[in-house]
Amino acid sequence: MAKGRIDSGKLSQGTTPNRFAKHPVRTLILFIAAGLVVIDLIAGLLFIPKDYHAFRCTHPFYHHDFIPSATAETMWGGREYEVLTNSLGFRDGSTRTVTSDYQGKRYLFMGDSFLEGMGVSWEESVAGILNSRFSEKGTEILNGAAVSYSPLLYWLKTRYLIEEKGLNFDELFVFIDISDIQDEIFYKGFEPRLPTAWNHLIMKTGRFLARTSFLGYSISAVSHKHPRIDNAFYEDEMANINVWFQNLDGYMDSDNPEEGRFIWTLDNQVFKRWGKEGLRLAGKHMKQLKDLCDKHGIPQTIVVYPAPHQIFANDLDSRQVTFWKEFSEKYGTGFLNLFPVFIGERTAEETYGMFFIKGDTHWNPDGNLLVAEMVERFIEGGR
Repeated sequence: MAKGRIDSGKLSQGTTPNRFAKHPVRTLILFIAAGLVVIDLIAGLLFIPKDYHAFRCTHPFYHHDFIPSATAETMWGGREYEVLTNSLGFRDGSTRTVTSDYQGKRYLFMGDSFLEGMGVSWEESVAGILNSRFSEKGTEILNGAAVSYSPLLYWLKTRYLIEEKGLNFDELFVFIDISDIQDEIFYKGFEPRLPTAWNHLIMKTGRFLARTSFLGYSISAVSHKHPRIDNAFYEDEMANINVWFQNLDGYMDSDNPEEGRFIWTLDNQVFKRWGKEGLRLAGKHMKQLKDLCDKHGIPQTIVVYPAPHQIFANDLDSRQVTFWKEFSEKYGTGFLNLFPVFIGERTAEETYGMFFIKGDTHWNPDGNLLVAEMVERFIEGGR
């Protein structure tokens, strides 16, 4: 071969373009996509605020619940506190495993945010206090309560626990809040579905993206933007929470659907507008819950208590009391009326200051203790 001649075979072999050079457009798209993902994750790290409700989740059969075996920090009324859930997704003193059966006695509590223990630690909550006192006697308290539950969800969740989870317990206590009647209207269109593996995967994926991806967080924030239920009472330091609802189109034909949430027992116009229908639905679903308990041989007790609005109005013989007392007498449930505990013993201002979180309708630690002691007395023989 002559000097200076180039070996074309070696040239072509050494300059073969790699796959990136062969597909420049595809390569550019991949690099841009990877860059956007990195930017999205960094933005999520920097700008996604702390989620104080990370332990809450939706449920296809009874609307919403807590994530099982979770540890989280939450806030209510300006106070941060820890929330632990057990294997059933109930608020508890630890992330323990709850067995289907229990050697001693077991009571299941159902209620809304009051029994969940909004604004207080587990040890300060009604269920936490009673569980501590009764555990030495071989009695267990399970707290199935969660914010914005109502008779429909009490029935559905109890049914799910008995028939799908095989949970055994000796008695059911249902704490019916004043706000439950409006919540019955909110959930009027809810259709229960048994959860599937696909539901679980979708929920976990959605929660992961909402906590890590700024785009996922933004989409979640927009899709869950619903009317706020404002539980503030008479004070500037308002305590409130965004809760999720379905089928709110045209709800009560009002720009302010939560109007009168706590005064349907006092205001005849509010009662006529939606309170009467909400009470009818509540009675229907509590009868279904009673039938469920009868089917499985489980006694049931209804507990009622006033909101501050009833206390300040001296609403002792409230619609809430008379309706559920008549229900209990008709269908043979236990009945514990806590209205006299909060109304008449002292002035309304003194009662509110002693037992409620400032600016809120929920009980403070002393309010939880008062209710716990009344329930303990009822269980121990004051029925």
